[in-house]
Amino acid sequence: LYQLGLLDRMLGRIFDRLDRTRTWDRTLVVVVGDHGTTFELGEHRRWPYDGNIDDLYRIPLFVKYPGQREGRVVDDPAYGIDILPTIVDVLDAHVDWVFDGISLLDVPGTDRPHEVIWWCCSRDAASTDLAALFAQVERNHAWLPDQTSWLGVAGAGDLARHMGARVEDLGAGETLDVAWELDLGRELLEETRPAGMAQTYLNGRVAHVGDLSERSVLFALDGVVAGSGVILPEGPGTGTVQGIVAEQMIRPGANRVDLLVRSGGSWVVASHAELKRELRRPDGSVIELEAEGGRRIQVDRAVRGADGTVVLTGWAADVALKVTPDTIYVFAGDLLLVHGPPNLDNRNVVAWFGSDDLLRSGFEFRVEDLPEGVAQITVVAGFGDHAVAETVPITPAG
Repeated sequence: LYQLGLLDRMLGRIFDRLDRTRTWDRTLVVVVGDHGTTFELGEHRRWPYDGNIDDLYRIPLFVKYPGQREGRVVDDPAYGIDILPTIVDVLDAHVDWVFDGISLLDVPGTDRPHEVIWWCCSRDAASTDLAALFAQVERNHAWLPDQTSWLGVAGAGDLARHMGARVEDLGAGETLDVAWELDLGRELLEETRPAGMAQTYLNGRVAHVGDLSERSVLFALDGVVAGSGVILPEGPGTGTVQGIVAEQMIRPGANRVDLLVRSGGSWVVASHAELKRELRRPDGSVIELEAEGGRRIQVDRAVRGADGTVVLTGWAADVALKVTPDTIYVFAGDLLLVHGPPNLDNRNVVAWFGSDDLLRSGFEFRVEDLPEGVAQITVVAGFGDHAVAETVPITPAG
């Protein structure tokens, strides 16, 4: 959503400049997305599956023609391959290219037969039912009830009412029963950081004494509530925390970042500590995680059944070198639960990245003795000395 806001702002600057230079009426503008995103709980934001394709496959396509003064909606099928023929048509250019698409000027009333070459999911189409669209709108509105400003993006649900409040006004004092360490977002603590970028997504590690029954948290910047998030337990007394802070609350220079948790019905400020976690192979060697290169891992599902057994499925591959991992490791915190090689074929990955060598990239593991209180697991894909990981929440079956 912040990326959408940035795009909206940058487009506004471009349009204003076209107005000032009196070239707006002579300009063709095309705004299009490559895919949508989904906020469906438990679904991946971008990879297509049955539960999220209705969000992902609805993408924006806005066209402003030269001389156009009023907008209108054209309710006819259009494809990304139509954009280049449209530009050529509007510019009245002469080219000898053969286009797969047609000019959008010719789309209305045109019969457009098509052939499905490959489809990701068991359903054979995305829904065109208006009721499904309204359900998505209502779901997103409930998730972001405050839409009066961008502060509402960082304060999801009931926590939105605390955005902008001073920590002292919440009566929150520091506690030693909860400690945390910021990981992603540490640059906010630095006096100088790269210009032009603001890290609004934060995550880190948490250690606590006793039971934290309330997992919703607040983030404060320099004593003012600037965002919200959630704690995901990994085992007794440990877990991770993640959330976002509002960009406009980040000030130049070093920011103090505090975590507020609920304890005994009141907000308290977690103390700062160094909380390190080491993931080790069965032979005791430390797994070094790296984000570089083409190594990918995607956990599709981590589902807990009625008997407590967790079944997790997913895939992993080096999409640049077109190789699959040698070992998949599953951890709760730093406790190794199960490990083994990829054990399922995944034709989706073959289609996505165009290599039959990635067929055996899928995996499925069962975890029968999960420690009590664990709400998320970390799945690691090992490629020799290199490894990548994804931490995912465990969802109940059904």
